Amino acid sequence: MKKILLTWELGGGLGHIIPMRTLAEQFLASGHEVYLALMDLTHAASVFSGMNVKLLQAPFKSGFRSNPILPPMCFSQLIHNNGFSSDKELEGLVKSWKTLYELVRPDIICFDHSPSALVAAKNFDCLKVTIGVGFSSPPESSPLGVFTDTALNSNKMLADDKAILNNINRVLDNTGSDTMETLSQLFYDNIKTCFQSLPEFDHFCARDESLYYGPVLSASGLKPEWPEKYNKKVYVYVKQFPGIAQLLKLLARFQISFIVYTNNVPENILNSCKAANLCFQTKPLDLSIVSKEADLAIVNAGHSTLCQFVLAGVPVLMVPLQMEQQMLAVRMNKQKVGWIADTENRDFFQSIERVLSGVNNGLSIEQKIHNKYAGSDFAARQIELCHEVIALA
Repeated sequence: MKKILLTWELGGGLGHIIPMRTLAEQFLASGHEVYLALMDLTHAASVFSGMNVKLLQAPFKSGFRSNPILPPMCFSQLIHNNGFSSDKELEGLVKSWKTLYELVRPDIICFDHSPSALVAAKNFDCLKVTIGVGFSSPPESSPLGVFTDTALNSNKMLADDKAILNNINRVLDNTGSDTMETLSQLFYDNIKTCFQSLPEFDHFCARDESLYYGPVLSASGLKPEWPEKYNKKVYVYVKQFPGIAQLLKLLARFQISFIVYTNNVPENILNSCKAANLCFQTKPLDLSIVSKEADLAIVNAGHSTLCQFVLAGVPVLMVPLQMEQQMLAVRMNKQKVGWIADTENRDFFQSIERVLSGVNNGLSIEQKIHNKYAGSDFAARQIELCHEVIALA
């Protein structure tokens, strides 16, 4: 029996822990002991309900951020804002992770977006695996993991890479671990990479296909109940932003039936936007069913939701609200599977209106991704991932 620790340090939402549940289920079924060190335990009890896992609070950067780089334009700037700007602060995180490792004594650590946990594990004797999506493990490059080439300042990014590397090396030296020559070593030095994604959905670029084990797709939730007013159906999952009320009122004008997943939209806004063709849903739906019935999905460009609809051949209208979503939306747009509506642009609502106006006539998108993976058993690929990891330990 192996002790397996799964970690999550950065990022938000259920997109990190739901894929972990799939791995934890398989590890437990194979007779292993599973620990989870999670940044946010809010939904952990429900997501891992009925499973014999040990839940732990993950060390992570919280509170005031001194001298943040906003917006971060590469990975070193992102982790600068999350505990790596000071070697003293980083050392506190690293020592906390080291204490956790000493308590658990794992044979395998699976890291999902956990950079300081990776620093702490540098000389720890166990199998190390990175999981999750491409964004969490940037390609080997300098500067490390550039998010966008808009207003690219490579000299500034290279300087930030060097400063972060120096901070990491001071901590490694102070804690008796081997230092690094490049930042990329943090993610690829004696570490197995297992993306729970596909090359087409990698935020940075398509890498070696052997690194991808496919996404974890939804197969649970409520059955969708569409408003009966119109035949065409559009699924909407957009988190709250300043224009959400105006967006909902725009949807009500179309001869289309909408299901709107509204788990974080205030009730007063929903009450002011009620319409016969809008069905507000506060509990998660079974997207495996929704994606078979919808003619369009309007989403924020989160990885798992995009995978669900694009793989089903459903056009997507993407409303990214942060950099990770923007990166994936750009990749999807370049592959001609959907459109981007930028909330920062003055024609945001006009761009949504243009796409919705085409729904009744049928929207045309490229189906290469849908056709390539039609019939794929992604659940089986997750099982293969677990078996490969255990075999290496």
